[in-house]
Amino acid sequence: MPRFRWLSGRLLLWGAGLAVSALGAGCAAGPPLRADASLPGSARVDGVPVVRQTRNHCGPAALAMVLAWAGQPVTPAELAGLVYLPGRKGTLPIDLSRELRGRGLLAYRVKPALEAALGEVAAGHPVLVLENRGLSWAPVWHYSVLVGFDREAGEAVLHAGGNRPEAVALGTFRRTWSRGGSFGLAALPAGRLPAADDPDGILEALADLEAYGRPGAARPGYLAFTTRWPGDWRGWFGLANAWYAAGDRPGARAALERARSAAPRRPEPVNNLAWLAWDDGRRDDALALAREAAALAETVGADPAPYRDTLDRMLQGE
Repeated sequence: MPRFRWLSGRLLLWGAGLAVSALGAGCAAGPPLRADASLPGSARVDGVPVVRQTRNHCGPAALAMVLAWAGQPVTPAELAGLVYLPGRKGTLPIDLSRELRGRGLLAYRVKPALEAALGEVAAGHPVLVLENRGLSWAPVWHYSVLVGFDREAGEAVLHAGGNRPEAVALGTFRRTWSRGGSFGLAALPAGRLPAADDPDGILEALADLEAYGRPGAARPGYLAFTTRWPGDWRGWFGLANAWYAAGDRPGARAALERARSAAPRRPEPVNNLAWLAWDDGRRDDALALAREAAALAETVGADPAPYRDTLDRMLQGE
């Protein structure tokens, strides 16, 4: 890796972050479902096994179910040693996300709306959900996997740690899920994106995957992102970082040029192009690009420090 500061996709996520660690550990009246023409009348996700939980291990059981669907079968007992907190008698949502990323899967936080969760199910994606099956003042936390729904019958289908799937009223599920903080997690194999029209959330999940040291798993996701949102420069910028991490400098340069073309006023692609030029020995081109990036940062109101640092380092001949 070079000595310079290569700007990463994490810098693109304004105000991002999965603020879920404060939710309760698992296992311990909302409005009616809005009409949504994009949702079918019913849907069921195939390939999600029914895994029976042991006491307080609904988190490992739910995680085992979505991992099996994603092609990575593992037993709840194996997972318990990784995500179960004996002191809390349960599992934190942040640990579920961490375990998925560590296995190279995209851990996407579903928007906190029932329609969003059902939309993922309709696309064939199970959603790991945290419910409060008690009361707000006497919570009974429980992880389940949402695998189906029938809007006409008014039912949701959950794999909830028992011997068979549970069919519960959609209204009941909405309430228990809402009391649980509306936490929903889709675990997707490399290159498969959520169904949601949520570029910010998807980029957040891809950047988290990179930050966890899995740029190779993030790269197919960025490729899929640029196909779905070709005009969003952030996808090309993330793809450039993934190519760069793989040692593919031509791929990184091409993706940065696409990012620059999509957003000519953004300084981030120009900064990284400057460093590629510098590393190639094209010092005059690199300095010109570094000055351009610094000027653009001032224009758009971005933090100028990284761009001034780039220019200073180059002027000092590093």
